[in-house]
Amino acid sequence: MRDPDFDEIRTERLSVRRFHVGDRIAFHELRNIDSVARYQSWPFPYTESETKQFVRDMMKSHPGTIGEWFQFVVSLKENGRFIGDVGLKPLKVPTGQFMLGYSLFPEHQGQGYMTEALTYIIQYAFQTLKLDKALAYVDLRNDRSIRLLEGLNFRELKRWENFGVADADETLLFMIEKKRWRPIANNS
Repeated sequence: MRDPDFDEIRTERLSVRRFHVGDRIAFHELRNIDSVARYQSWPFPYTESETKQFVRDMMKSHPGTIGEWFQFVVSLKENGRFIGDVGLKPLKVPTGQFMLGYSLFPEHQGQGYMTEALTYIIQYAFQTLKLDKALAYVDLRNDRSIRLLEGLNFRELKRWENFGVADADETLLFMIEKKRWRPIANNS
């Protein structure tokens, strides 16, 4: 279910929201950090023109559009600082499933920010977008991402060699179904 009215999800410490023009510089920096990009499938280096086009596209997009990625900005609630992003893409087939992708500036990793952001985005996808299964691909070398998904109760579904994500030797597919999700009590 497409959500053209989406603007923001506020968590305890974060604002998970739409892209604004002012996010362009921080987003471009994030996409060009080698230690972040190594586990992603975007082109590296990520050009300024790719950044401008991406931000323009995201400002016009809506979460829940089947077959299209919608990227959420993850920013600190206290000061609005852009610290990362989360992508959500409802799949055409099978219906009800969606892909997740995420990245975070290294200085904000290991502080629970992505766990907090994903918790609210997954709940939003299950409740508001009426989706029922979340999927995420992870490079086997990305221990932090694997632990993040396991901590959210995802389970490993499949393993590939030479899947084509960056220079990964092995890629894992993780999944959680709505029926296994532990909902949060207050989605502000």
